[in-house]
Amino acid sequence: MGEVVGAKPSYPEEGEIHPKGLPANICQPCLNEGNEINSHKFCIECNEYLCTSCIEAHNRFSTTKTHHLTENKLDLNFNQSINAGRCLYHMDRYLDHFCVSHDEYCCVSCLNTRHRSCQQKLSINEMSETVTDKDLADAEERKEKCIMKIEEVKKACKKGIDTLDIERQDAMNFLESFRTDLFVAFNNLHENNTATIERKYRTIRTKLEADLKTCSDMENNLEKGHVVLKCKDEAMHFINMRKLLRVTDMTQATAEAMSSDANVKHFQLTRSSLCLKILNQPELLIEIADRTRIYKETGISNILREFAIGIFYSEFYKSVYKEPSSLIIPLKESVFVYNTMKNISEEIDFPDLVSSVEKVKNNFFAALPNKGVVVCPTGNKNTQVVLKTNEPCIGIVKSSTSFYVTVRVEKTGQLRKYTSAGKLDDVLKSNEKGDSVFTDRIGEVKISKDEKKIYVVDTKTGIVIVSAKPYSLIKIISNVKEPQGIALIQAESMFILLSDGTVTQTTDDGKSFYNVIEKGTHIDMDSIGRKDYHSICWDGFATLFVIFSQSRNLKILQHQLNFKNEY
Repeated sequence: MGEVVGAKPSYPEEGEIHPKGLPANICQPCLNEGNEINSHKFCIECNEYLCTSCIEAHNRFSTTKTHHLTENKLDLNFNQSINAGRCLYHMDRYLDHFCVSHDEYCCVSCLNTRHRSCQQKLSINEMSETVTDKDLADAEERKEKCIMKIEEVKKACKKGIDTLDIERQDAMNFLESFRTDLFVAFNNLHENNTATIERKYRTIRTKLEADLKTCSDMENNLEKGHVVLKCKDEAMHFINMRKLLRVTDMTQATAEAMSSDANVKHFQLTRSSLCLKILNQPELLIEIADRTRIYKETGISNILREFAIGIFYSEFYKSVYKEPSSLIIPLKESVFVYNTMKNISEEIDFPDLVSSVEKVKNNFFAALPNKGVVVCPTGNKNTQVVLKTNEPCIGIVKSSTSFYVTVRVEKTGQLRKYTSAGKLDDVLKSNEKGDSVFTDRIGEVKISKDEKKIYVVDTKTGIVIVSAKPYSLIKIISNVKEPQGIALIQAESMFILLSDGTVTQTTDDGKSFYNVIEKGTHIDMDSIGRKDYHSICWDGFATLFVIFSQSRNLKILQHQLNFKNEY
């Protein structure tokens, strides 16, 4: 929750002036009735001194019987009321008490509400009296261990920087070596093809020159035949003519064949399809492990399942959980578990409306916004409360050590961090300038595989990215219009579902967006009724599930995606 910071004014001792300007030994409630009676106790919550009769009355009423009363002595040891800051639930109160049962700070109002049934509740001043030398020594030891851990991290970071420098140089050396290899390969390609072209040129030219000489010889033969026809012996005319025609036919056939050979294009060099692909995408020659894949729909989609929900889909229905082979969908006061592989389903009943679900191994968790609790089902509509938010809880996700819950508080939103035991650990609601990060349209929450980043959807704000350690704001992707849900793809990459049904892909920097599913490309778009999009799920391979409601039906739309390229 935080360290003890600051102090409030001390309460008066005997003989001093009462906090309300009266003598400290006078009972205030009796004085209000016109009676001056000496007091025996002081009520911390009411900030009043009480007599014996008023103490008995104080202990009779449920609203005051849990108040803390202290002795009115010089050794009160209540000279300072230390507080741990303002209460997260009651902003006008200070955290000046401690609940031993829940191991957390609380204010006076919390004592009478959230911690009303708790037995061990003391003021911080009273708690300070229980601190022993061993406790201080243990705290000091833990601090030293923490410092040692920080030193280990610092050494690891420095070593990481050194390793990174080496890896960078290795990568640059690799690129230079690769460029040299490419130059050698293309130089060899050039030399080999040049030699081939020259060899082929000489062969073809020799043949063409021989054909040219043959043409000259055939031309001379035809001229000789023409001369023979002019002889004076008429008897030889017929014989000579037949010889000339025979030579002419042979020469004509040979000339036509030679003409076909002479018109052939001998050097037809083209770039292969692989060459063109490499020239257009030279990045294909080198693989970099952290490149982001870009996806595009194939045009293949279908309605996987449809539910009759009986009412218009509530604004609280925001998060659908995806298991390797199942979709877990909140449906009013129940959760529908649909096995996409076996096409079978089961329904789990809850005592109230369910907004989101989370499943870690065999542990199943559900957020009940109307009750402000996160529960774990135990069967027959029975549940066990895991943690209390008191305000409507919308989205929930669990890491190995914590719960992260999105909560709506009046006109704003909060991202709360709870321990696995359900203790409130931290709250994120404003940036460094003190401005609210979230609105009352805060929705689902997701966590990265390495549990280092939390992603929150806020329809008005955008996609809010939060660091798990330290628990702080990293970035707000605000240039998206009314995001409804997200699905994390890989490191620093996500799908975002928009209110019009468009699904776009971007990275954590939020600079570039690639539409994966265009608006209006969903099947069944001409069916009657407005479509409200709620959530998306990614199976990690090639299927994207889009959940939307239409009139009184909830539909699961299944899209097949292809790997398009990388950037």
